[in-house]
Amino acid sequence: MSGPILYVEDDDDDCTLMLVCFKDLGLGARIESARNGIEALDYLEKASRGETALPALIIADIKMPKMGGLELLERVRANALLDGIPFMILTASGDKRDRAEAARLGVDSYRRKPTSKTAYLELGAEILRLLEKAPA
Repeated sequence: MSGPILYVEDDDDDCTLMLVCFKDLGLGARIESARNGIEALDYLEKASRGETALPALIIADIKMPKMGGLELLERVRANALLDGIPFMILTASGDKRDRAEAARLGVDSYRRKPTSKTAYLELGAEILRLLEKAPA
């Protein structure tokens, strides 16, 4: 893994829980965060210009102000420089249409936000799997 994980989430409690999860995994990865898709695109634009590292993985919620995770996914997949970055949707939404739309747009992983220690461990294993797919 060469770049950071870009974590896109607007809920402070979810951010705190995920940062604990990342630490517990012992990833050693730098975590960059954005509060919505617009902030994530700003980060990705800077990375495209070489001002910061491209992320090794993007993890985004679906429902966020200004721009949600599905639109962010669509924009990432439309950009040849970003298209190879593994993308995980991490959401509280159980809406089957959201899952279908994410699959249509080329998501690598679609997960419900964990609510138990076992679910966090499973999420951690999935994050490690996706990081193995990250471009060097």
